[in-house]
Amino acid sequence: MVKNPKAIVIDSLLSQCYDQGIFNGVALVADEGAVILHKSYGIADFKSQTPLERSDRFYIGSLTKQFTSALILLLQEQGLINISDAISKHLSEFDHPEYNRITIHQLLTHTSGLANYTSFPDFDRSKDYSESEFLAFIKRPLLFEPGSSWSYSNTAYYILGLIAQKTCNKTYSELLAEMIFDPLKMHNTAYEKAWLYGPDSSNASDAADSKVAKGFLNTIDGLSPMPTYSLSSLFSSGGIYSTAENLFKWNQALYTNQLLSNASKSILFTPVKNDYACGWYVKKGFDDEGEIYERHFHGGMIKGYHAFILRRIPSKQVVILLDNSYSQELQTIKNRIWSALIEEQVKEIKPKLSKLLFEACGENTILELSDSISNNIEVFEQQFTFEEFDINAVAYRLMEAERFLEADEIFKLNIALYPESWNVYDSMGELRFKQGKFLESEELYKKSLKINPNNISAKNALEAIKLMMHAPKK
Repeated sequence: MVKNPKAIVIDSLLSQCYDQGIFNGVALVADEGAVILHKSYGIADFKSQTPLERSDRFYIGSLTKQFTSALILLLQEQGLINISDAISKHLSEFDHPEYNRITIHQLLTHTSGLANYTSFPDFDRSKDYSESEFLAFIKRPLLFEPGSSWSYSNTAYYILGLIAQKTCNKTYSELLAEMIFDPLKMHNTAYEKAWLYGPDSSNASDAADSKVAKGFLNTIDGLSPMPTYSLSSLFSSGGIYSTAENLFKWNQALYTNQLLSNASKSILFTPVKNDYACGWYVKKGFDDEGEIYERHFHGGMIKGYHAFILRRIPSKQVVILLDNSYSQELQTIKNRIWSALIEEQVKEIKPKLSKLLFEACGENTILELSDSISNNIEVFEQQFTFEEFDINAVAYRLMEAERFLEADEIFKLNIALYPESWNVYDSMGELRFKQGKFLESEELYKKSLKINPNNISAKNALEAIKLMMHAPKK
């Protein structure tokens, strides 16, 4: 049997990515509605070195949002809710002037103004929050008037899960199974509230654990198991696991009325602001023949996993990538696969600089490497991909380990590389705060705010610095 030429290119690309240590997972690619590649690359458990299988489950992070969106639209089809409803109609806890203008549709489209709880400094990803605890935790001032702007909000999608549960008097897990997963025969996809995962977890469900690829990530100590997560803290914003094959079933169902009506799918894929619809980013373009096409896509990340789905309409092309090594290159890999699908030249993939930095952290050579990079930027840029976020991530891991001198060097490197970024000054400000250097921290946060006046974290930090500097000495 002659292999699909596009599949040959994609398989070679993914094999190269595995060899470089920038992809470890399962890929499924379809063209014109037919699967041309479905293959695993790497290992399911770095400790036991168990090889990955195509049927292995992966946590999909924010891909969960498209299922939460579909669930809400199905409840609307049944007449149980209306997405124009104020959320206070379904959750009395939000019957308050601060929140009662927010609608369900604004939750779906990240236009509610609700701040993102996973970004709160006091968010504990390992904690099983009760519903009342969580509702108290997320009630913070709105970022903007509902509907007037856009800000990605896991908080909004958590609330959508609560609305679904209260409306039907069933759990989110039961509703997903009954209304989506069972009808589509997605038998390897679920949300299991009680399952905690991580190196110190003692509450893992054997049923889920048996075929879930173990999440790992690069740390300053080398490749390490993912941190402990309480899936109830992710809930309807990011707590589902699935397989590539199941996600392909979901993709195929979206071309039919098997699950959702045309009216519901129109809402699901109609962007409101920032190209965001309901659990999907949606962009439109023109192909070489001048015909309109759409790209629907979303990513999902939990420290230990990275997932991505990208579909193109009407050519029924889809790329599904599930990775259990927290690959920071997944977006680039997805783009290269897409080039192969549409028969463009496939550019070379270079590993991100963060991979080299993490290795140097483990070998205690980070200061020497930082100095070498600073003096030979062009040489390193030819071999590695530079990204502000990834370099910052290394510095944060060093800071958390109280390796402050090394963290300082990497933050300085990032400021030198990205002097116009508000985020690099915010990050260095956080390091100075941890070191008790409040005056320096204050100046850095002020510089960050000058570049980005909407930086809420800098405003909060400056208030904290003011309190620390004027606190009575003991």
